[in-house]
Amino acid sequence: MFREVSKDYINRLYKIFGVLNFILSVFFLFLGDAGLAEKIFGFISINICFIMFYFFFKIIENYKGKGNLAWPFFGGLFKFIFGFMSMVISISAVYMFVNRTIKSGEINHIFFIGIAVSILLGGLSLLANYHRRN
Repeated sequence: MFREVSKDYINRLYKIFGVLNFILSVFFLFLGDAGLAEKIFGFISINICFIMFYFFFKIIENYKGKGNLAWPFFGGLFKFIFGFMSMVISISAVYMFVNRTIKSGEINHIFFIGIAVSILLGGLSLLANYHRRN
């Protein structure tokens, strides 16, 4: 399943969701229930976290483990488990954000979905790279 997912497709999804995340964070500036300082901090943190988490997975994907004797044996397994668990956690985080927004009526929780989507895309990229190499 993950073998068919290309790098170009994941990068295209990253760009699309990056624009949607930016638009969502702009809505946070206008519709959020927090004060002005918290809105600005939330706007910056939403966008930085989106970029940071995705590239964190890219660093793990390209890590070769030079000088580490156990990496050839356990490195691929580590990448697979890390990618799979990050996808599971990000899907459950999206559910949690939507559930909290519906239950509490506070709109602030829904704006952080972009961070979970970034983790999902990073995990997808990690798993697709693992399956292409094996």
